[in-house]
Amino acid sequence: MYLFLLLFLKICSAFPEDKEQIMFPNERTTLDDCHLRYFKLESGEVGPPHGTAARFREFAHMAAIGWTGPANGTIQWQCGGSLIWDNFVLTAAHCAVDSRSRAPDVVRLGDLDLFTAADDEHAQQFGIVAIVRHPEHRFAARYHDIALLKLDRNVRFTLTVSPACLWADEEVRFPTLTATGWGNTGFAMKRTPNLLKVTLKPIDNEQCSKVYTSGDRKLRSGLQGQHICAVDEKMDTCEGDSGGPLQVKLLHNSRMSPFLVGVTSFGITCGASYPGVYTRVSFYHDWIVTTMRSQGAVGLDENYNATFCALRFAEFREFDEAVVVRQKDTETEIDGTKMRILEAPTPEQMVQIRWFRKDRDCYGVIVDEDTVLTVADCAEFEEEPPSYIKYLKTRLMAISSIHVHPDHVRGSGYNNIAILKMSQLLDLPLGFQPSCIWHDPDFQGSVNAYGRGRRDMNKFGSFKLDPTESYHLIQSPVQNASSCILSKQFDQRLRHGLASEHFCVGNDVFQVPGSCNQLAGSIFDSTFFKNNNKYHHTMALSLLGRDCGFGEHLIGTRLASHVEWMKTVLLPEYKEVTSVFRYVDPDLREGDSCEDRGRCVPVGQCSVSFRRLGTFCTNSSVVCCPVDKAEKLSKVHADILACPNFIRNLPRLTKTGSFVLIGWTRNRTNHFLCSGSILNEEVILTTASCLGDDPPQVVSHHHTPYLYRVGAALKHPAYNATSKINDIALIQLRDSLSWSTVLFPACLWTNTTHTPIVMKMLFLDRSDALKFFTVHPMYNSDCQRTHPYRMPSSQLCVRDPGQNTTCVSTTDQAVWFDPEGVPFLVGLTPHAAECVQWRYSVLTRISSYLEWIGENLF
Repeated sequence: MYLFLLLFLKICSAFPEDKEQIMFPNERTTLDDCHLRYFKLESGEVGPPHGTAARFREFAHMAAIGWTGPANGTIQWQCGGSLIWDNFVLTAAHCAVDSRSRAPDVVRLGDLDLFTAADDEHAQQFGIVAIVRHPEHRFAARYHDIALLKLDRNVRFTLTVSPACLWADEEVRFPTLTATGWGNTGFAMKRTPNLLKVTLKPIDNEQCSKVYTSGDRKLRSGLQGQHICAVDEKMDTCEGDSGGPLQVKLLHNSRMSPFLVGVTSFGITCGASYPGVYTRVSFYHDWIVTTMRSQGAVGLDENYNATFCALRFAEFREFDEAVVVRQKDTETEIDGTKMRILEAPTPEQMVQIRWFRKDRDCYGVIVDEDTVLTVADCAEFEEEPPSYIKYLKTRLMAISSIHVHPDHVRGSGYNNIAILKMSQLLDLPLGFQPSCIWHDPDFQGSVNAYGRGRRDMNKFGSFKLDPTESYHLIQSPVQNASSCILSKQFDQRLRHGLASEHFCVGNDVFQVPGSCNQLAGSIFDSTFFKNNNKYHHTMALSLLGRDCGFGEHLIGTRLASHVEWMKTVLLPEYKEVTSVFRYVDPDLREGDSCEDRGRCVPVGQCSVSFRRLGTFCTNSSVVCCPVDKAEKLSKVHADILACPNFIRNLPRLTKTGSFVLIGWTRNRTNHFLCSGSILNEEVILTTASCLGDDPPQVVSHHHTPYLYRVGAALKHPAYNATSKINDIALIQLRDSLSWSTVLFPACLWTNTTHTPIVMKMLFLDRSDALKFFTVHPMYNSDCQRTHPYRMPSSQLCVRDPGQNTTCVSTTDQAVWFDPEGVPFLVGLTPHAAECVQWRYSVLTRISSYLEWIGENLF
């Protein structure tokens, strides 16, 4: 049995590394889940969900093209471009005017983050004195989409601003290319704060033409040699800003120079496996060079070529990573990273706890959007509870309730922990991650502790008198019971000595007295990887100590020792369940009978909470499930269960072939107000709120030009128009659908206990193009904190990890794509007049209605 347990642990430790397989439980039963609730899509800093953040200096030629507003002077960055000479930027011709026929007037270079001042010191901004579109370009067509912008002065070449070279060869033999942009225009989806990059695969124009030449009035002559197509097969990112570069980096002199292969022109659906179309630079190489020369480009000789360009700007290029050796800046062997104490800001998760009209220095840590953990000593001062917290340096929030551990005795160092609940959700910025509660009772190594001290006593390499105080980070080794040195002044608070709930850290060397002082309720923290991403973790809360743990150590309250009590406060529906010993039986297979009158079924077909499962059959994807729970899906219509295999065997040119628009005919004009998904040849799934009181007349398929007449509509009988509970409906068509490569049914998500952690929210933009943005599920209790109505399990709470608010609209659908590209419909958005922006959004959970859908298939 021990072997089976080891096998189970090995399987479970490997399983989360595949993000495509990570599932979010519908029911919250643990506090060890912040890596799921605040899931990061990329390692490192949290950024927008589309693309990978560009590195400093990586795309020194990338230009942002903007329009200055006449009223307030605000610049709207609506296109991208590429610096290709001292004062010329290459972009798309359709970027020569905006939607109001205004020409751009400003270009910005060297700025990765357009919307903050984070890297403004490297930025250079210019006016535009001339715009030269290709003479054959017409706005009514998708040909010759290329233009040059002349800047009002020459750029200053730096490591962050330098031109790209032009790829002059008609052949594009590179297996991959890179597109970059801020994703704020055209088919590149929502604007993002950081410059992003995405790797694309070039495809031939013949293959690309199958997507673009059918019914496109702007491509009457089809794709030409002037076009180049590239596709992102992963579907996680978009092609770039309109006018932005499609590029490749080429090696020379141990340097890497960027060469422009294409200019972003147009596309259909970002993230739906459609290729993007780019203007081929080699096709216009001579026109580009001739035009720059005619516009007064200085130093642009007749022999301008790849070699000339690469060598002219070599000193500003990145080094080839193969020759980069990370060394010390000087020959002196000094490693500042090993300092025991250094001046540093406190983590953004740490807060100050305040009293009105009382001076008390206390701290705590944000572990949820309305919850702070601290020590019980900070839950009261002079018989008064704290009033509010100060967080993120300047923001304040009132405290609504305080929960002190019931076994804590005032003045004692035991059970010294408290929970503060806020009056409302904290105003947290995009990408903020609450601290995770460290659950493992055993921890070895070092953690960060925090204190306040004089700058002149702790600053490295400086001996100038400066008595002002600042926050300090102390790299603190964890001590065990035998090595922990406790100051005698705390003996009365720990009359029974150190207990397992205590966490001891500190350095053995003593400091000059007064150099650093402990912060009550502050944290002992570290950062760890889960699912290939970094998450901030708090191991303990600082309770007792002096001199920041130097010589005599710091004592903290270990969070892992109080998890069960915290659950009783933070998980209101939590019921302590005796731990079940789980193991894998390699002799059992799917379909076999197993212990407790069970049957081995895929884990998604067992409606028992994952934490209650005991035996796994063969591996962690097949579980021994009680027969009554395993047979729940037997009532689901067979066509629903058979859908994934049907779709896998069907040739497809799109992943959104089930998407339809639902319309009402008024004065001979069709008005499409909401969306639905195809279930079979005659039935559409939508929301009851979509139908309203007036049945629709027509259904339009997004990828075909046909209209289908509606025969009948059926709302869920328990639909509540106010709370949007049971918001689901079926539409029967008079005309049968015929399956094709772009028209096929939706597969329904059938797992009733778990939801995919990464879903794509399918939506229509203002130009009626199908697009995606990423959402991930949250617990219904998270939504319930701001939702005006009671949320049953049949509703689904989601959030957009790339935005402070989650904006969903009437046509939105939450879908998940399995590793083979099969789309599963997970949730539908209730009908609303316009985009509703909340911290979270509430959808109809499809898996809750499988039986009803099956029973009512026409």
